[in-house]
Amino acid sequence: MVLRLLAFCLSVTYAGLGYALIAWKYQNFTRLGPRERNLLVALHLWIVFSNVTVFAGWVIHDYRLGSWHPFPLAGFGLFLAGSALILWALARLRSATFVPSAETPLTEGPYAWVRHPVYAGGILAAFGLAYAAGSVWILSYAAVVAVLLHWVSRSEEVELIRRYGEAYRVYARGKGRFVPISRPVTEDSRP
Repeated sequence: MVLRLLAFCLSVTYAGLGYALIAWKYQNFTRLGPRERNLLVALHLWIVFSNVTVFAGWVIHDYRLGSWHPFPLAGFGLFLAGSALILWALARLRSATFVPSAETPLTEGPYAWVRHPVYAGGILAAFGLAYAAGSVWILSYAAVVAVLLHWVSRSEEVELIRRYGEAYRVYARGKGRFVPISRPVTEDSRP
């Protein structure tokens, strides 16, 4: 149990440090030279890939079909829905996925529903796998990743407001960060 807790703490620390670097990237990308930008894009890709691998390792280690619930397939359904949302959002982003490039904020496809559909899909997929595996450890790791993605999205939005100004503020008023909302965000609330 102690080794498991240590492995969990190391996984969470690694995820936290990685997502901190991604948040820093969003805040400083336009101030850096081409060489530094390329390095940050490569690090961003590595962080995403390695964190998915760590999460997959937890799932593979802890998977027990139906261990604490009767419907593990529902978890796989959530995982597939989250994965589909990620792919749809990435298809809409195209080259801007890791390198901001558009002159106006993207407001079509899944971006017409939420401001951060890639992160929303990741959170949905992570909790889906946690439910399917029936593991408290995976559920805890998914919760930590959700908190980290919320933090990264706030950092990313600072850059989006700086880059797009009022156009992004107007877009963000009617969109939830990860969940579609039917009410507009108030004028004084932060996107």
